[in-house]
Amino acid sequence: MRTRQRLMDLNRAVCLECPEFQVPWFHERYCQQLQKKGNGSVSPVQQQIHKMLGEVLGGINFVQAAVITPYFYTVDFECKLDKHLQPLPYSELSTMQISDRGKVLWDSSSLENARDELPAGAQR
Repeated sequence: MRTRQRLMDLNRAVCLECPEFQVPWFHERYCQQLQKKGNGSVSPVQQQIHKMLGEVLGGINFVQAAVITPYFYTVDFECKLDKHLQPLPYSELSTMQISDRGKVLWDSSSLENARDELPAGAQR
């Protein structure tokens, strides 16, 4: 297991640091398996920060917690901005999982969602 992890780290480092070598990323399936085994929970501190970022950006649907990058790094929080630096929503509020008390329900299913494409001029 340790050897496999080190090989994945090496493959990721070469892909990111030396793209001129054109080494393929061949650990996606392995990383997906690790992701499924992981607990995928968001800590209470992250939940509070997510709520505060949502208030600053105009709604909880403008920020996403525990985002997985294409090379399976985890980014604590992410928001999308349009070309005028205004926040873009990740989803409509009605499609998010919200409890009867108005709180967002936290689970690992949000980590499994594919990364959507950005509109022209937008940035993460």
